[in-house]
Amino acid sequence: MASNAPYTLDDLQTRIHTLVENDSDTPESTDDEYTIRLNLINQSIGKWEMEDTLWDELWTSYTHASTVSTSTTYTLTFTDFRFAGGSVQLVLNGATTYVEVISPEQSQIQLDRRVVWFTGNNKDGWTLNLGWTPASGDGTYGATIKIPYYKYATRFTSASASTAKPEMSDPNYIVYDVAAAKSLMESRNNQFSIYNTEALIRLDKMKTINELGPHYQNGQVEDNDSIAYNSVMGE
Repeated sequence: MASNAPYTLDDLQTRIHTLVENDSDTPESTDDEYTIRLNLINQSIGKWEMEDTLWDELWTSYTHASTVSTSTTYTLTFTDFRFAGGSVQLVLNGATTYVEVISPEQSQIQLDRRVVWFTGNNKDGWTLNLGWTPASGDGTYGATIKIPYYKYATRFTSASASTAKPEMSDPNYIVYDVAAAKSLMESRNNQFSIYNTEALIRLDKMKTINELGPHYQNGQVEDNDSIAYNSVMGE
């Protein structure tokens, strides 16, 4: 038996069609209706990624193809970069050096420091800039560059319909959100209300799950005063 999720694009199209048309004759990829629903699917993914939540599924990392040389700039090849997820890591001989990431304007006053900053955009490409000039034996020359970052979600194309899957934990959000959009476009207000409500429920559940850690992990907030003064209130 196959796992229920995640859904492929074919699965999403089939489920959306069943809700919208109440039959199993899903449009072919050459059909205009298929393309309309594909656009709405990608719109749903865009709505999900821009929610006021940092989704666990969108944290990732990038390893640069070449190691640190004497250059202070490195052209990066990712195209889904949204923002850095922490310090840039330079790995050399099994040891990792964590380098602070600053904003481009701060680079004007933090020269010759071991800091880095990003310049560019996803249209023209990104560059990693070093605040120092690496030299042999300095502990960074020859290191592998690793960049943790938060990315944009991946959208679908019809070319990968049978294999591509959404990154979100509950793809039923897409199914109900697109069904709601189609119902609204066709003035089926009752169906819109039902499907839109279900989509919002799915979205809220994903947010709840996103905040949960693994079982039996310490997720409590530390009492900083108690730590600092080796005491607790009432003692």
